[in-house]
Amino acid sequence: MVTRRPIELTLINTPNAGDAYGEFPQLGLDRIRDFRRIQRTLYDLNMSVSEAECVSDKPIELRIYSPHVPDLRLVDLPGYIQVVNRKQPPALRQRIRDLCETYLRQPNIILAVCAADVDLANSEALKASRRNDPLGVRTIGVITKVDMAEPADAVHMLTQNDYPLHLGYIGVVCRPVREKAGRGPHEVVLSEAQYFGRHPEFQQPRVQIGVGTLRQKLVAVLEESMRQSLSSLVDAVRSELEETRYQIKVQYNDERVSPESYMAESLDVLKQRFKAFQQQFGKPQLRAEVQRWLESQVMN
Repeated sequence: MVTRRPIELTLINTPNAGDAYGEFPQLGLDRIRDFRRIQRTLYDLNMSVSEAECVSDKPIELRIYSPHVPDLRLVDLPGYIQVVNRKQPPALRQRIRDLCETYLRQPNIILAVCAADVDLANSEALKASRRNDPLGVRTIGVITKVDMAEPADAVHMLTQNDYPLHLGYIGVVCRPVREKAGRGPHEVVLSEAQYFGRHPEFQQPRVQIGVGTLRQKLVAVLEESMRQSLSSLVDAVRSELEETRYQIKVQYNDERVSPESYMAESLDVLKQRFKAFQQQFGKPQLRAEVQRWLESQVMN
């Protein structure tokens, strides 16, 4: 098990800030500028889940403030497993599935991460996204380890229509790639951009590749999702305003209401209610309440 707890990573763009820093709000750790310390803390919090328990539904909250990150909130979930080993409980597969289901519901955007050296038909991530997003309108397919497949096969995987997603598939290479230099035995280490640049198959217009492309896609999808959410919020606010205007019209008969008159009337209502309460709560009621309290203390 690598990811044992959901990691809720919030990226906050701070254009006027200098250095980047992180925070663990659950622990009260603020403005940590040493990212090696952040990595150690993240590792320790993740590994605090015992091998017997395997996974926990208590998330780890991490916030990163930097001028070099977009405004995004990402959640890293435990990966689906096919077979449990002898140290893991038999119910672990279902526990991971139930945990992931809580995050895959609307309106969250799903990143279905699949490896290029595994057939998409066997992808547990795609199966899970299909259960929660049958039409594929809020799922982005992320194909990792693109360098592990032949360029032509990788391009076919990124452009196929057998498992269509409205937001498409994006291929990424997360680690340096080692390739032979010419016909000799020597190897060269390539970055993601260098690897994609060496293979013309990836230059086709329909092919989406690179972590940078994924980052831009996520920001665009998030903005569109926020826009749709805000439109429903605006409608709700308008409805509340109309209802409030109607209530004011009924209560004040179209008389002009100032903050002073509204406050005076509210105080009058409060005085009347307090007076009615005072009349209902006399010495007998007070004596009975004190006696009940004393009896409860004696019983304790």
